[in-house]
Amino acid sequence: MPKAQVNESTIYYQSTGKGTPLFFIPGLGAGISMYEPQQQYFKAEYQVIIPELRGNGRSGSLSGVSPNQVMDTQCYDIYELMNQLNIKSAVFIGVSYGGVFCQKFASLFPERIKGLVIADSFCDTRIKSMGLMQIIAAYSAIPMYYLPKKWLVAMTAGSYKKWPKASNEMQKTMRTIRRNEVAKQRLYINRINYTTFLPDIHSPVLLISGKQMPSSWMEHIHKLLPDSQLIYIENSFDPSNLCQPDEFNKHVNDYLDKLH
Repeated sequence: MPKAQVNESTIYYQSTGKGTPLFFIPGLGAGISMYEPQQQYFKAEYQVIIPELRGNGRSGSLSGVSPNQVMDTQCYDIYELMNQLNIKSAVFIGVSYGGVFCQKFASLFPERIKGLVIADSFCDTRIKSMGLMQIIAAYSAIPMYYLPKKWLVAMTAGSYKKWPKASNEMQKTMRTIRRNEVAKQRLYINRINYTTFLPDIHSPVLLISGKQMPSSWMEHIHKLLPDSQLIYIENSFDPSNLCQPDEFNKHVNDYLDKLH
């Protein structure tokens, strides 16, 4: 597995195939294997790059990085990785936390964005946008990361009974989760407000939402992005790329065909 030295840290990544670069950004705590179905599907026609963000997987630590600076730090890491790989622009694809990353990256480095795919994500976690009960649930998730990992695995298995592929990968994430750094990233996403810059992102954007996700989250993003399309996937939850990989891949492939 290649690794890059960026910004005094280390980023592990996988790069396969040739063609237009596609950066797949994993969800919170997840690693490269989260996008195995997409890597297999798209590598024949595209260069598929899957990094493990700092604080996740086998990449470097977020020690010394404040929660407020987590996302900027991770974005600058991937910007530097693009430079090292001589990639001037790419299509960025992110699910859940990866979708939050894609929004932020596009605001910081619009010239490096060829296109965006954002799935099962959100842009505004203020109380007035999410509701008090959802905010309480989001903050309650932080101490749960410190439960025994066998409990986390069991709870995850119970939540994803309908989606075996997603269940296997999410259980793997719970077994390898880096508690302190995932908690720091969760603190960041629990208090974001991207509504100020989303209207300035003019790249064509595909939005995908599992039907079992709160519809208001992705609809909010859709209303703010001037050039976006929102598609729902039936019988799907976060992460849609693993709950319904065939349908997810088809929608992304159609988007890429139109993009070119």
